[in-house]
Amino acid sequence: GDIHEQRPYLVSFTGNGNYPKYRKKIVQQCHDAMVDPARGDCYLAETNRSNPTKTITFDSMYANSTFFFSPGGDTGPRKGLFDGIALNSIPILFEETSLDVTYPAYFPGNPRDYSIFLNSDSEDLMGQIRAIPMSRIKELRENIARVRDSVAYLPDADAQDATWVMMKELERYKRNGYKFMDPFPNKTTLNCVDKEEEFHGNCRFAQ
Repeated sequence: GDIHEQRPYLVSFTGNGNYPKYRKKIVQQCHDAMVDPARGDCYLAETNRSNPTKTITFDSMYANSTFFFSPGGDTGPRKGLFDGIALNSIPILFEETSLDVTYPAYFPGNPRDYSIFLNSDSEDLMGQIRAIPMSRIKELRENIARVRDSVAYLPDADAQDATWVMMKELERYKRNGYKFMDPFPNKTTLNCVDKEEEFHGNCRFAQ
């Protein structure tokens, strides 16, 4: 869609609200905003894997949202991150490792140029998003427009789209003796974001 158009929802979220623990905060605050007649600026499409319910398609949700929550989970990158960027929606991230280590492996440039980082300990997530000035939103959208080709499949043979990115990575794999490059070359330890008793104290998602 047009990067300058006004979208019906300020922010949206889809996913379970269980893990990491701050997802519960995202779900609660988005729900409160969605049912508030004076606001209505968050769309919550929470899904349960065993009994999914969807009132709109995910593509439509991202296309109609200025921002979308992209919290960590069992792994760093979420499929929804790629879907949202492909539709010019701005990701809201909560793990600095995602910004500095994981996402640069998929997208060109500095992730801070096309995403918003929020501290998961913050009490008023929606308030912080509402305070982002339109000038910053315009800047983020313009930057996303420059990187979204890397997650799309385009008919232009010269485009640096998803196919080009895959071929580039395969070439690196070949040059590296058919071994995958270390995605964390400068990381010796990873700190645990959250621990759950059901996993016997083991870390499910590292930051």
